[in-house]
Amino acid sequence: MSAAANQLQDSTKDCQSVDEEFTSKVESYKEEAEKAKNEGKFNEEIACYEKILTMIDEATVNDPTLPDLKCETYLLMAARYRNRRQFAAALEYCDKTEQIAERTSIKIRISEAYDCRGSILCEEGSLDAAVDAFHKAEKLKKEFMSEDDPRVAQTYDGLGWTYRQQGKLQLAIDTYKKALKIRLEAGSNGMLIAVMYTLLSDIYAKQENYEEAVTAALESLKIKKSLFGDDFPNKQDELRDIAALYFKLGKAKEAMEILSS
Repeated sequence: MSAAANQLQDSTKDCQSVDEEFTSKVESYKEEAEKAKNEGKFNEEIACYEKILTMIDEATVNDPTLPDLKCETYLLMAARYRNRRQFAAALEYCDKTEQIAERTSIKIRISEAYDCRGSILCEEGSLDAAVDAFHKAEKLKKEFMSEDDPRVAQTYDGLGWTYRQQGKLQLAIDTYKKALKIRLEAGSNGMLIAVMYTLLSDIYAKQENYEEAVTAALESLKIKKSLFGDDFPNKQDELRDIAALYFKLGKAKEAMEILSS
C-alpha cells in the first residue's frame, strides 16, 4: 500500500469509534470480573481484564476513548494485585497507566495512578515514597479541578493514612480534616463521614488527646444511629471504645451512661 493510501486509511481510522458490540463485550467482561472478584476468583478476574486489553489492542479503529479504557483497566489490575500484596506487579500496572496517560494527556488517570502508587507503596512500607506519590496526585488534581472536589479528598485519605503509619499524628489529623471538610461540604455518603470521624478519634487517642477523641467518636456514633437506628453492626464495640476514652478522662459517670445507652 502506498504512503498516500496509508495516510488516507489513518485519516479514516481517526474518525471512527468502537461499535456497540465492542462496548457491550467490554461491559460484559467488567461484569464477569466483578462477579469473580466477589467470589474470590482472582485468576478469573484478571483474565477478564486481560480480555479487555486484548480487545483494545486488536481494535481496528482509533477511538479516543480507548487509551482511557486501557488506563482504567490497568488501574483495576493494580488495585487487585495490591490487595494480594503482589506489590511489584501492582506497581508495574501503575507504570503502564502513567505511560499511556502522559502520552495522551489524560490528567485524571495520571493523578489516579499516583494515588494508586501511593497506596501500594504505603502498604509495602515505603512510606516516604508513598507521601511523595500522594503529593504529586494532590498537585496535579488541583491543576484541573477544584480544591474542594471529592476526588482531592481521596488523595488526602491516602496521605493521612500514610502520615499515621509514619507516626506523624498531627499531620495525619490535619490531612484527614481537609478530607472531612471537603466531604461535609459536598454532602458525601454518611457512612464515609462516620469512618473519617472514627479514624480521627483513633489518632487523637494515640496523642492522648482524649477530649477530642471522644468528640470525634460521638460524631461517628451519631451518624451511624441516624443511618441505621439504634441497632447497627459493631455498636457495642464502639460504645466500649467511647467508654474507655471517658475513663481515661476520669469521667466514670459518662462512661457508664454510654455503655447503657
